[in-house]
Amino acid sequence: MATEPDDEDDDEDYFLGEDTSNPMTTATQTMDLLALNIPPEKLIPPLLQLLDPALQGNNPLHKKAAYLSMAVIAEGCSEAICSKYLETMVNIVKVGITDPIPVVRNAAFFALGQFSEHLQPEVTKFAPQILPILFEFLQQLCNELKAGSTEPKHIDRMFYALETFCENLEDSLVPHLPLLMERLFQALDPTSSVRLRELTLSAISAACSAAKENMLPYFPQLIQMLQGFLAKTDNEDILALRPQAIDTLAALARTIGKANFMPLATDTMKFALELMFDNEYDPDVRRALYNLIASLAEVVNEEMAAVYPKIMETMFETTQENEEDIDIEHSDGEDDDNIAGYSVENAYLDEKEEAILALREFAIHTGVAFLPYLEKSYENVYKMIDHPQEDIRKASIEALTSFIIAIMKQGNTQGVANVVTNFIPKLGTIVRDDEDCTVVMSALDAFAELLKELKELAIPTEDLRDTIFTCINDVMLGKVACQFNDPIEKGAGDEDQEESEYDEAIIEAAGNILPLFGKAMHVDMFAMLFGRIFPVIIKKIQKSLNKEEMSSQRSFGFGCLAECFAPLQNYTSQYFSTMMPLFLNGLSDDDEQKMHLSSEAYPQILGALSHAVAQEQHPGVLDNICGALSRMMIANSALIPLPQVLPVLMQKLPLREDFSENSSLFKALRSLFIQDRTVLEPHVEQIVQVVLHVLYKKEYAEDEPETAENISTFLKEISQAYPAQFTSVVNSNPEIAQFVQTL
Repeated sequence: MATEPDDEDDDEDYFLGEDTSNPMTTATQTMDLLALNIPPEKLIPPLLQLLDPALQGNNPLHKKAAYLSMAVIAEGCSEAICSKYLETMVNIVKVGITDPIPVVRNAAFFALGQFSEHLQPEVTKFAPQILPILFEFLQQLCNELKAGSTEPKHIDRMFYALETFCENLEDSLVPHLPLLMERLFQALDPTSSVRLRELTLSAISAACSAAKENMLPYFPQLIQMLQGFLAKTDNEDILALRPQAIDTLAALARTIGKANFMPLATDTMKFALELMFDNEYDPDVRRALYNLIASLAEVVNEEMAAVYPKIMETMFETTQENEEDIDIEHSDGEDDDNIAGYSVENAYLDEKEEAILALREFAIHTGVAFLPYLEKSYENVYKMIDHPQEDIRKASIEALTSFIIAIMKQGNTQGVANVVTNFIPKLGTIVRDDEDCTVVMSALDAFAELLKELKELAIPTEDLRDTIFTCINDVMLGKVACQFNDPIEKGAGDEDQEESEYDEAIIEAAGNILPLFGKAMHVDMFAMLFGRIFPVIIKKIQKSLNKEEMSSQRSFGFGCLAECFAPLQNYTSQYFSTMMPLFLNGLSDDDEQKMHLSSEAYPQILGALSHAVAQEQHPGVLDNICGALSRMMIANSALIPLPQVLPVLMQKLPLREDFSENSSLFKALRSLFIQDRTVLEPHVEQIVQVVLHVLYKKEYAEDEPETAENISTFLKEISQAYPAQFTSVVNSNPEIAQFVQTL
């Protein structure tokens, strides 16, 4: 069906998100649903058998269909593609984006964009091969348009590929910034079409999100350029570009660095407020302004107190239902076959969603300034949690979660108790009944976030505790609505049913809650509940053993159990006889991720870990093994043969990839230093080198400032106890010596 020739006007419907129903769009939507709902190994091999002759042939429509097929399975089969097929598929797409026939090239651009969006971070390693091709196309496009050529339709797909690829590169984009920004500034020429300039502004936003403060060399030119779109004017082209220009300014405010944007904050806020209350109301502009004001809240923080009285009533009005919303419940259903077309083009719904997201940002970033508006924000957003549009439901869940955490941070424990009594059961209903997988995952993530931040305050009653546990258990057993479309074909409790990657993602989201759940209650209570769900997790691991296509299910099981060891405390010993053979098996697993998780899950098997740290070569796995050994030292160093273990551990330092493990590593080393520093004396100089390396490179989690403080304190203690060794290391490197002076 995807090879059927379309009318010229319909040729790009799928790429552009149009609602037209034709054989091509129907076929691609069906393929998308297959990828989301069946195991990848049942879809990809037979699909590849069809793609090969299509790509080798000379029929451009067959090639287009092949690229579309690869594009639409990227989301639902992301893990399988990344583990087995990525290089092959990227090489195929590289050929397609240079195809001389536009219909083939456009489909390949779309596939590249889908890969960039859904196959992260693995696809970024192909940036040196992909970006030069995209830059060359952008240069050709600018040259052709300057020469008077007609703007080609493929620019949407080309920019989609460019934007998604750049946005996900993060620091890896920096070497490519000079050429990228040169091309984008060329495309912003006033003689370029409105559409080209709009796409270019969006691409600049993506570059800002990736490169952050590395955009500083272009900051003055960008601000000067954006001012041209924001000044008062009657020029229709400028007015059409204004929403995207505002979004680009918001992206700059969020990413360029607080100190760098602060001098512009007052004037930017003044502009936003003036435009918000302009007589010419435009929902697209209003949506962009909410985004901009939210970005400014990240910059000015509690200074937003002076702004809130001017905007909050307007924002509350936006969050409520109005006549511009489409009545999904009572519509005639004509658009139901078009992937809920109401969600694509309705600017009023986009405005509503952005208002909710902005309120969430206010709660996160502005502290006591937002306190007078917190209760009403909660009440208004709670009314949207059952909205027909799934993005608004997700935004509402995220915002309400942040509101509750903000209440807790103000010390209002009674207020927290009041709202969780209402919110937790609502999340339970969503998990059980909502048919949209992404909404259910948002609800599960909300459980996790509340338990992480509130701990026991999240579950003050037995009913709330049971609500969360029932959700975890039901998801594990496949009993919630989003896990099956037809109860006859895939009913609750069908334990032999192979899971799609979306099913696995939902189960993983539920599994992430379990250890946080344990940390929020007394160990005896958690041990009782864990005993009920333990057989379900073990069965998933056992079912997946020696089955390559079920490796992600095995990963989930190892990881979930590993994280539960800490809250289980001494109760862990009850499960050794069952878990020991499984984790020993996991340590020898060929799959890197499974070995990674097994090493974390089995800190008790010191011998196996010591052997693994001596033999393993992969940096990520090595870092996790070092972290597991460190946690063992923290828990009970007396049981560890330190003279044998420490030399092996020190050989693997500094960590190479998973720097979050530095927290455990330096806690362990400092603990040994305090308890009995003589055991560290043979390694003092190397420890100093590692400490200085980590501090200099800032190789620790940004959200754990206590780690940096602990490492700095440890360094001072070593320098005082072993001044000669400390001085020797510092003086061996002038750059390090200069750095030490700044500490």
